[in-house]
Amino acid sequence: LSPTTDIRDVEPGDVYDATGFLPAELERIGQAALAAGQVAVVSLAAGAGSRWTQGAGVVKALHPFARLAGKHRTFVETHLAKSRRVGRSVGATIPHIFTTSYLTHAPIAAYLAAERNYGYDGPLLLSPGRSVGLRLVPTVRDLRFAWEELPVQVLDEQAQKMRASLHAALISWVQSVGEGSDYTDNVPSQCLHPVGHWFEVPNMLRNGTLAQLLTERPGLRYLMV
Repeated sequence: LSPTTDIRDVEPGDVYDATGFLPAELERIGQAALAAGQVAVVSLAAGAGSRWTQGAGVVKALHPFARLAGKHRTFVETHLAKSRRVGRSVGATIPHIFTTSYLTHAPIAAYLAAERNYGYDGPLLLSPGRSVGLRLVPTVRDLRFAWEELPVQVLDEQAQKMRASLHAALISWVQSVGEGSDYTDNVPSQCLHPVGHWFEVPNMLRNGTLAQLLTERPGLRYLMV
């Protein structure tokens, strides 16, 4: 970035908060759609989320991340609780779909079975992901492009020296393990990964989940992802 770049915190006027200032008419329209069975909720649960779970190899959706009412709750439980609450408020059951991946499908299915779906009385479906990405060791050219050609923050002298030392260590590592090779580190399966949120709706088309949902709820019009 240029030394003259002015970086400021986000101001209240820079974003629009749609949670507290919507007209009552829009709320009525949404409640009517929920009551008519036109809405289904989709929760993304394909990743391991090591930043959330304090370690790799942990299914993020099953991590007991918050203590509520004296018990640690998982993302799966809290998402279902929100759908249950909203459904009861409009007198309807809301279909809830969890999109999974090869990393998370079996653990989530087993967990829900053990917990008896947390007593969720609406349709509860799992949409197994069909797309897999390949994780590769970067090339020296890619690293140098990221460091030298793209905008980066200018640090003080000592921090710049530390950054240069880190860059040199990364280049040495890349050259030692092989540029562009499969990234496996200590577990061979690390060279594969779920490809992210962009593919979740196409996955629902390919694996039949959306067709099943439309058969059960022919009036479905909206997916809240």
